[in-house]
Amino acid sequence: MKTLERETETAEAQREPFTPTGVLKQVVIPALAVSPDGESIVYVKRTVEDNKYARRLWRIGFSGGDPEQLTTGSCSDGRPRFSPDGTHLLFISDRSGKPQAWVMSTRGGEAKQVTDLPSGVAAADWSPDGTRLLLLAGSGEKRFIVGKEDDPTARRIRDYTWRIDGGGIRDEFTSVWIADMS
Repeated sequence: MKTLERETETAEAQREPFTPTGVLKQVVIPALAVSPDGESIVYVKRTVEDNKYARRLWRIGFSGGDPEQLTTGSCSDGRPRFSPDGTHLLFISDRSGKPQAWVMSTRGGEAKQVTDLPSGVAAADWSPDGTRLLLLAGSGEKRFIVGKEDDPTARRIRDYTWRIDGGGIRDEFTSVWIADMS
């Protein structure tokens, strides 16, 4: 196993005093995937752009080198997964308005949307043979509404999964979906 170490003198020389605007310079790597052949890594690079988080997919060789940006635009891309044969990359993107599953060739080119679920997709992964996708997405069944769905009289909240913070109201059960890729 190889251990990577940071040069102390270089790190000390590059330090800047913290200021509140320094938060806007943050870069976070929240997810990654290693190719089946072990040659490359695709990772999510989260930055702050226009006072919002921007998530893009990047690829780098496992042995190092210059990273290559795979996705661009004003959308948010995440949760990369290599197909079992390593020829395609599955990821979740909100480029169509709601988070959906997208697939692109690892050789490059445009990504193709492969799901269109009304509540969006929370997570996706390949079947072992690469012919299907396993998805986690809203079931369509409302869990908190009291009264009519289009004009509820109240919402009965009994657990901590309630969320209304700009990201939406999480009031549907999550279901497992299967999408055929052939």
